Amino acid sequence: MAILAKRGAGKSYTGAVMAEELHKNNVPFVVFAPIDVWWGLRLAKDGKSKGLPIVVFGLEHADIPLTRDMGKEIAHAIVQENVSCVISTFGMLKVAQRHLIAEFAEELLNINNIPRHIFIEEAHEFVPQRVFGALGKTFNAVSNLIVMGRNRGIGVTLINQRVATISKDVLTQLDTLLAFRNVAPQDRKALKEWVEYHAAEGDFDKFMQSLPSLPTGEGWIWSPEFLGIFARIKIRERETFHPDREKIGDAFVIPELDQADVQNFIERFVKKDNAPTSSVETVIPLVDDGSKVLSHPLVIEMRNDYESKLMQKDIDLRQRENVLAEIKRLVGG
Repeated sequence: MAILAKRGAGKSYTGAVMAEELHKNNVPFVVFAPIDVWWGLRLAKDGKSKGLPIVVFGLEHADIPLTRDMGKEIAHAIVQENVSCVISTFGMLKVAQRHLIAEFAEELLNINNIPRHIFIEEAHEFVPQRVFGALGKTFNAVSNLIVMGRNRGIGVTLINQRVATISKDVLTQLDTLLAFRNVAPQDRKALKEWVEYHAAEGDFDKFMQSLPSLPTGEGWIWSPEFLGIFARIKIRERETFHPDREKIGDAFVIPELDQADVQNFIERFVKKDNAPTSSVETVIPLVDDGSKVLSHPLVIEMRNDYESKLMQKDIDLRQRENVLAEIKRLVGG
């Protein structure tokens, strides 16, 4: 599935409502979120009472501190104990986020054994239209989870602001589209291609004409094969807390859960040797063997960060080339 809409149109809100329904039907879920709002599932709508019994990994509002190398460990832990969790990567470098989700996705695809749903926020960061350098591993891991996950009981929902920035190959694999307020011409083109690929029947013109002016929380569901539905919808109100940084600030403390099973999970996980490497151990060893230096985790991270910056430079250059080409066209050469 995919939830696609411009900022503020209700993407994460809709995803949270879906997560609430999954919980009611005893389907565990995982949220991979570069934005720090999904921890609100832990609280009821009033922001004080208990919400869903989920575990939050992250840097802020978290039960368990998160590091870039915990992907496989988290996958094993949630499969072993069938808990739902939020992996909040807000505050981590992009290269670290991509490494984390690649490791998690690869491992989960290999070991999952029951129905489980994965939400991926900011999906274009992991399955973009253009793939360069070190991003290749992440793209392959996440796209494999989307394409082959069904065979392992895994469902995936991609959440993104722009349709056009997600890989077309990945987009065509979606069974169900949830589209909310959206105005960009490139996104209209991408949506049209999705409809044509699926030979989806419905009033496409009415669908497209409504997108720029849809009220927040209202949109369309288009599921030609899976659900056999094309309809305008309105998302119900959340039963859990919707965090708003403007109202609660950064000092909000996530409350402890008293659900024994989840609290025990947190305690067992933390007791493992999850402590980040000490500053002494992160120093690159002064050895004559160059291969040891090149394989050192810090060197690998530096190389990945460098490749990520090169990739961004390439994107910037392409954008400038497009601007120049348009100027030449306008002035006649």
